[in-house]
Amino acid sequence: VQWLRPKEHRADTVRLFHSRPPPTGEENMRKKKPSRRSPDHVDVVIAAALKTFRALRQVSQEQLAAELGITFQQVQKYEKAFNRISASRLYRIACFLDVSVLDFYIGLDGAKPKVRDIWLADDEIRLLTAYRKIHESGGRKHAIELVKTVASYRLDGDD
Repeated sequence: VQWLRPKEHRADTVRLFHSRPPPTGEENMRKKKPSRRSPDHVDVVIAAALKTFRALRQVSQEQLAAELGITFQQVQKYEKAFNRISASRLYRIACFLDVSVLDFYIGLDGAKPKVRDIWLADDEIRLLTAYRKIHESGGRKHAIELVKTVASYRLDGDD
């Protein structure tokens, strides 16, 4: 970009292309975008949320891809934060998975509610999925008590 400077500095002179001079080296460093190889932290959080919500709904990558009209490889790239998800596509994903778009931002500063451990490991997803298949309230109570009992045992051989 070439800067056009008026010959005279008069208040009524209009500067073309830009209204301010180019940033200095220090300003340029502060505004540096993330490198192409490393995804932005927000993209990583959204990717993890996508994988978690999809797994909790027991939707395969192929099913989600078919709904969106893309390949399952593209869904894989979204879940690994290799590719960014556009706002319109994120909205369509949220509708299909029956979650709020805001749920994808949980854990980021300024997003509500602030939950520390929102992203689940694969075994936690399997446990929650099995729990949700229990339709009787008594069965759910027993499952919770079973997990609490197992969690209370020390498995290091000291007992």
